Amino acid sequence: MKKGLTLEDQSEFQVAIQICDQILQIDQQNIQALYKKAKFLENQNQKDEALQLIDDVLKINPNYVLALNLKGEILQSKSCFEESIKYFVKAYELDNLFFTALYNKCDCLQDLENYEEAVRCYDQLIKIDSKNYLAHYYKSIALTELQRYTESLSSYDKTIFLNPNYIPAYYNKGIVLNFLKKSNEAIDCFDKVISVEPNHAKSYLNKGYSLCDLGQFNEALYNYDKAISINSQFIEAYYNKGILLDDLKKFEEAIKCYDEVIKLDPNDSQSYYNKAISLQNLKKDDEALKCYDQAIQLNMSYANAYNNKGLLLEKLGKKKLAIQNYKTAMKKCSIDQNIFSKRIKRLKNKQ
Repeated sequence: MKKGLTLEDQSEFQVAIQICDQILQIDQQNIQALYKKAKFLENQNQKDEALQLIDDVLKINPNYVLALNLKGEILQSKSCFEESIKYFVKAYELDNLFFTALYNKCDCLQDLENYEEAVRCYDQLIKIDSKNYLAHYYKSIALTELQRYTESLSSYDKTIFLNPNYIPAYYNKGIVLNFLKKSNEAIDCFDKVISVEPNHAKSYLNKGYSLCDLGQFNEALYNYDKAISINSQFIEAYYNKGILLDDLKKFEEAIKCYDEVIKLDPNDSQSYYNKAISLQNLKKDDEALKCYDQAIQLNMSYANAYNNKGLLLEKLGKKKLAIQNYKTAMKKCSIDQNIFSKRIKRLKNKQ
């Protein structure tokens, strides 16, 4: 992703564009001036104007590799991934030493979530240049998406071997180790990230996950709190802290965490659901019902919310409301139909 241009950069690009315009006044089909002007416009985020110029270039020379690649990049920035791949493929076919086009193709395949094909594409890059640490890194990400965790770890290790200072590799390796329940090794990775970037909130969050798996709950809470102190709007940290506090039977504190999530994201149905469970554990049943209702309002097919609400209504002796709740659940939910049906029959038999 390109960073915003400074005024100085913009001034330099304007001068460059003016020079291209001067050349084009003399020779309207000067292909280099057309291409360079398109490149300068693209750098200033004037993508539509740049595309028009690139099309002019390709009319003059359909095999202009740099123009094909640039058109692919602009289309990719517009999320036209399948179309952009066609231009990257053609550019690479015309010049098999132009690895940028092949790399861009891999990137698009990731964007399309075509991870199998992306892995093959990165393997092609690695075959050409086995020391390309970024190819190994992005291959690892694709392998993780495919849940091929052992292979993913191997690729992250290769990335780190080639570039021991590439911090994102340590972070993502830690996440994969968490998936594999190798919590101590994961913590080592997150600690490495934190040693270089002390304000890396996500590493504290994921270290918290690892510590939970190890049963080190106080240390986990510390890391969740550390993540929140770095980023006071870190929804995942509040949410997971809430779950841990629930597990520790600290329900009042858990509710405060869920309230923080709801404040940041009023449409988070899961937090209303979790808050309802905490309220039930505090015997605050009426408030719990309101939270279940809010969760259902936000997610009309939320089977677990209907389930818990129904059971709570039964407990409170509100059988008619419970039956009505289960009937609504059968209309709205695609799962647990048999459970809701049995509950309705059971309650009707008791009337």
